[in-house]
Amino acid sequence: RGPRPSDRGPHPNDRGDARSRSERGERDRYRRDMRNHQDRGGGYRRPEWAPEARQERPQSAAVPPPASISVEPTIHVSGCSNETVSNIIQGVYTTKESNHGKPVYKKDGLPGSVTVLIYYWDSRDGPSFNGWWFGPKVGGDQVWAYNAGHPGRDHPGMPPTSNWKVPWDGKVDE
Repeated sequence: RGPRPSDRGPHPNDRGDARSRSERGERDRYRRDMRNHQDRGGGYRRPEWAPEARQERPQSAAVPPPASISVEPTIHVSGCSNETVSNIIQGVYTTKESNHGKPVYKKDGLPGSVTVLIYYWDSRDGPSFNGWWFGPKVGGDQVWAYNAGHPGRDHPGMPPTSNWKVPWDGKVDE
């Protein structure tokens, strides 16, 4: 014969006295609220204070009117007579952040590949630093190309499409 049920000890799901008084109080309050809600003819609705309901719920944001929707531009960089720099900078760029009031464009690449950014630097560090740069880090010492041009009226916030110096202190790349 095996042991009697009372000899086996507590059931694994029975936490007995291990449950704190506040946990038992929450459980009892939840059950009471559910009975009261159902007695009034309501369906199942978990009270806001219930433990499962405390998890953050995604907030539904108001949809802006179509006129205020901003579409972030995508830039496709191609061409460059310097083969080494060309292999680094060619690709598709999207904007993720801003620097000195202009967008920073990041090259879409595989995880683990070198980070390539196109960013604008204003004249706060002197006129020789003012312009658009290709580099792995905004304001970093390592850069691949430079353009002193400023964005045109037709495309504010967009880097120039020509007259880039490659390397940054070399001649304009044709």
